[in-house]
Amino acid sequence: MMRGFHRAMEFTDLIGVCQGSVAGASRLVPRLRGHQPPGATDLTLRHSHK
Repeated sequence: MMRGFHRAMEFTDLIGVCQGSVAGASRLVPRLRGHQPPGATDLTLRHSHK
């Protein structure tokens, strides 16, 4: 019985971590719209010279 309770608590912790990650990403993504990642222009230049 304690083993099942322990597993349920671990699962609940995992859900909490995932929820925090999704919440953080949902705040970050709108700020990144319109921005190019570092090095994106380098990749564009390399592909255009082929």
